[in-house]
Amino acid sequence: MKNTLQLAAIALLAGSVFVGASGPAHAKKQWCMYKAWDNAGHVVDAAAYRNKKSQACKVAKRRCERRLKRKLRKGKFGRTKGCLQVTEA
Repeated sequence: MKNTLQLAAIALLAGSVFVGASGPAHAKKQWCMYKAWDNAGHVVDAAAYRNKKSQACKVAKRRCERRLKRKLRKGKFGRTKGCLQVTEA
């Protein structure tokens, strides 16, 4: 019993090492993020990964605007300038 538990623990540890060494799924993809916020502190954001940055930004902006419209329609969001692109610092 003790040997089987040790064998299972070693197999689990070895498997996690191989999975962790494979790297992130978005290694060569471009990232873009859009955010909208109001004076009350409510925030809506959306991000996307694509092969091209322009495609990623189009998708992220479309998602952000859709989420913002939904919040505005439900009355859970105040006055805003809309979805703005977040730049990396």
